[in-house]
Amino acid sequence: MHVSTCYVGGLRKGVVPEARLGHRIDWRAEYAAAKSARERVELASRQPAQLRAFMDRARAEHGKEGPQSVARASEEARVAWVTEALVDAGRTRAESLGWTDVYTLTKAFAERAAEELWADAGGSLSVVRPAIIESAVAHPFPGWIDGFKVADPLILAYGRGLLPEFPGLPDSVLDLIPVDYVVNAILAAAANPPKGEPEYFHIASGASNPLPFHRMFENVNAYFTANPMPTPVTATCACRRGGSPVAARSNARCGVAAPSSTVANAGSRACRRRPARGRSSPSSAPRRATSRRSRTSPSCTARTCRPRSSSTTPTRVPCMPRCRRRPAAIAGST
Repeated sequence: MHVSTCYVGGLRKGVVPEARLGHRIDWRAEYAAAKSARERVELASRQPAQLRAFMDRARAEHGKEGPQSVARASEEARVAWVTEALVDAGRTRAESLGWTDVYTLTKAFAERAAEELWADAGGSLSVVRPAIIESAVAHPFPGWIDGFKVADPLILAYGRGLLPEFPGLPDSVLDLIPVDYVVNAILAAAANPPKGEPEYFHIASGASNPLPFHRMFENVNAYFTANPMPTPVTATCACRRGGSPVAARSNARCGVAAPSSTVANAGSRACRRRPARGRSSPSSAPRRATSRRSRTSPSCTARTCRPRSSSTTPTRVPCMPRCRRRPAAIAGST
């Protein structure tokens, strides 16, 4: 039993029969070429000129963190460069042979390998080619799915508002098949092995029960309109580590537990209510700039920074607005 994919035929038009693929590509030669490509790319990534480029970028981004951080960042950049080069090489080779990507190309090679190494040697071979596998209709229960792949991430992104629309041709057909249908077909084919030549089974719905793209969009839109998904709330303030007053003020805005004494110290030095525009107030922001680069002075919109408890145990302070920064000249003018 070999599970393949309906898209194993590559880029072509018309009906694809349930039969052996008609290509004459030597999968052994392609396999050897892929292995050699990996060796060539790995070797190229270790050339001095390329390594210097990785290190220069790592120093620029992580130089202040120390040499070990630079070394880790440089190696991560090298690995990412190798991955990108290999992905590009595989995609280009697949397109040059008439396939959309390396996934469908290697599926075609796997079928040919099973035919030559197993079926031609006298073994019984059944090849199942499912379309886009989606959630179950009945078993183990309606809607069951293990993992989110293919269309699922797009549907969930639309439900969460991350994807505003589905770009595509409205009348194009999405060939979806429930996962329990695929499992049933695999079990049926395994229970009835062929006596001679390999048998091929397409598990798809596009010919008998097509799903146009526009209908899928309408169904998804109607469902999430009636059943909106909760969106996670992400904090907009960046919390800091340490026991300094600056870290305590930042953590207090984020609701992060901190020692009460530290928060109390921060509250005694930090946020003062911003005076009304056009008025002067002795409690306005200090004249001395807190940043040498921007020459700005903090001015906080929060009314108080007092903690809820004065004990030494950690306490959680509710989130307060982030202190805005105003030019020192403006702050000092009051």
